[in-house]
Amino acid sequence: MRSIRITGSGAFAFDTTVTLAVAVPSIVDTVVVPIPATVGGNPVSGSETLNASVTASSGAQGVAAPVAVTILPSQTDATAPQVSFNAVVPDRMEVDDSFSVTLQATDQTRVDTLGVTIYALHPRSGGGFDTLAVITRKVRTASDSVRFSLSQVPLSGVDTVRLRLEVTAWATDPAGNCGAAVTPNSPQAQVCRAGPSGGRLSTASGFGYPLLVVRGLTVAPPNQGDVLSDLLVDSTRVYLSNFTRNRVDILPLGATAYGAPVLVGSQPWGLALGRNRDSLYVANSGGTNISVVPLTAPPLQEAQAKRIFTQNEKLFSVEFDPTSEGVSRVIEFDYSDRPQFIAQASNGLLVYSTKPSPAAADGTVRIFDPRKTRSEIFIGYVDRHTPGRAIAVNADSAFATPLGDVIVCPRRRFGDTSDPGVCVSGKPSQVSATLTSMRAAAPNPAGGKWDTRLDIGARIEEVGLSDTTFVAVSGDRNFVAVGEGARASNARIPLFNAPAGGDSLVLVGDVRDLISNTGERVIGLGLNYDGSLGVARGNQAYYFNGTLRLQGVVAAGAPTGGVAMHPVTRATRAAASVSPSSRGSTGSAPMWT
Repeated sequence: MRSIRITGSGAFAFDTTVTLAVAVPSIVDTVVVPIPATVGGNPVSGSETLNASVTASSGAQGVAAPVAVTILPSQTDATAPQVSFNAVVPDRMEVDDSFSVTLQATDQTRVDTLGVTIYALHPRSGGGFDTLAVITRKVRTASDSVRFSLSQVPLSGVDTVRLRLEVTAWATDPAGNCGAAVTPNSPQAQVCRAGPSGGRLSTASGFGYPLLVVRGLTVAPPNQGDVLSDLLVDSTRVYLSNFTRNRVDILPLGATAYGAPVLVGSQPWGLALGRNRDSLYVANSGGTNISVVPLTAPPLQEAQAKRIFTQNEKLFSVEFDPTSEGVSRVIEFDYSDRPQFIAQASNGLLVYSTKPSPAAADGTVRIFDPRKTRSEIFIGYVDRHTPGRAIAVNADSAFATPLGDVIVCPRRRFGDTSDPGVCVSGKPSQVSATLTSMRAAAPNPAGGKWDTRLDIGARIEEVGLSDTTFVAVSGDRNFVAVGEGARASNARIPLFNAPAGGDSLVLVGDVRDLISNTGERVIGLGLNYDGSLGVARGNQAYYFNGTLRLQGVVAAGAPTGGVAMHPVTRATRAAASVSPSSRGSTGSAPMWT
């Protein structure tokens, strides 16, 4: 076959030939024949006879039997399109977030215009609504999905606002018929009326989506793909530790553009404000140091002369016979010294966790006291109930003698210009008592005291913390909490008090109680202003009081991130009154995740 011819006669005449580029043995095709409105000034109607023939490559022809059709007089299209829609509106959004509306329409001829009209309404205190904005979108297709940004609604971003979004979908056909829909996922053709900006509305109100527009803006990081390890905010800036680029990125509050970054040490992780809010401490987990950034005068940059270098610290495990106190062995334990999370207590102590490394599988909690020569590995959460075990803390060295005694050599005091020339030897209880007396003695002329201890009953196996170890401080800085992160279950969450003028921390409550009541790993930790209420995030958010008693649990989403409490929330409330949310709360204990 090389060509196909179709002709018509009767109500109107037409002659259409389709010539094939290449001869084929068979073909299936559709030929569209327009029907004219008039012929010779008369409307087209009546009988029409269709004839079809085919011509082969040889010139031979085949003819089909005629087909008769009846053409009816033209009629006015009065049927409106059927419209359906579905809007995906989160119950909480920020002013620069967006939502989507999916539209679809059908018509007996064709859909000419598809559109949606959205009213952004704000409830009045006395009832009713104020219209903040009307948003209209039109498309020239029968189906589409369109996105709308809340930036089209005049909102400041500094207040939390409740809105009602009323959605009306509509469509028109070439004859001007309009159908509207005000119920999601339900095809409708309700009567239309004119709307603002050329849009359409139904005679009924659009479907209402309640929405809480929360205070704040989402700002993308300076460089996509960078790892941001921690976030901190003061009254003027947001600080982001950029693990990838060895710097702290700075975002002024209320701004959408970042300021000049502050270069710090390798792989910065935890961030902490100084107790006087005049310094920023940065834990550089890629090294063994802490950067100090003064915040009182621009431009912000690290004070190199104030960088804190964390020296290698060790603990010594002493094993002895509980009855005779004969020492069988002393084992040296080394840990990672790489800072991870950090906080400063009200007495000036810097409390930081250390990040495990391939060579040192356990992390620790450290205390840096500027009044001392070196940091201290903190073991305040370790039980002292194991007979025949002890841990030497802040010792330069310790070892067992052939006669079954233990020798502990104290480390240098603050202000000393040389290492101490004295070591304490004897039975563990005797050495512990002697070191206690040395700590209570008058300081040296430079003001330093001995700080070496032998903690009887403590097991070295309880010291190590699995990665990641979180550190949180109360708003008044009198309490510090530590959360063990990567242990599969029963992670430890000790809470400590920072006595005024003291050089250490004091354990509050029994850490084992919270463990047995949660059976969870920790992925975030927060304290309120006075340490009377804390929250540890795992698969849920676990609230605990100032003695580490579990107060209640709240769903907090999949375990993917941290948690923080409002810094001015003070007194503990009953569990029933705790009303946390994903971004804020009007309850007594707001929480952010």
